[in-house]
Amino acid sequence: MATKRVLTEAEQLASMTAQARASLANAGRALHDDVGPLLAGAGLWLSTAAVDPAVNEALAALDQAMERVRALSQELNPSPVDRMGLHQALLQLQQHNPAIEIHYATSAKLPRQIAAAIFDAAGAAIEIAARAKAERIQVDVTGDSGLRVRITDNGRPTARTRALSLLTKLAEASGLTVTASTRKSTIVSISYGLRRSVGG
Repeated sequence: MATKRVLTEAEQLASMTAQARASLANAGRALHDDVGPLLAGAGLWLSTAAVDPAVNEALAALDQAMERVRALSQELNPSPVDRMGLHQALLQLQQHNPAIEIHYATSAKLPRQIAAAIFDAAGAAIEIAARAKAERIQVDVTGDSGLRVRITDNGRPTARTRALSLLTKLAEASGLTVTASTRKSTIVSISYGLRRSVGG
């Protein structure tokens, strides 16, 4: 019987962080997808009622509640992936840093939680490259039966080990596979293999 490997403190922290973020994201989606439509439906129903000061007050209170629900859902689930998709979220990063080049060629359909985790990992790798004074950061997204993000940059290779190690642990806690090389250029590869359904 194989002995179970004891997780290091860093791995435990990475796993707990990933679980906490997933729980908050799920709560944010529930507010947006479930509570928001219910409040909107109640508002529509009230708007058909006879004109009455009490009804108008209730409608105003509902409008305020809906705005608060929207704000809370974005605070709990701030990932731009949920709002615009992985491709557009990556392009948004490009707008803030002219060194980034995005090449997106994938038709893979990812669970929202995985897409958000991939974006977070890619964003962290890009930030590490930017701090290393990279003048060119190439991001290649490929795959159909799975997805792979390959980030190559020409920044300084020194003093990246710790940051890349933490990035790797956090990403792996979310179900991703990450490899990193800091030789002539720094290459970070983030991948996720889609699971096929039985008989699919």
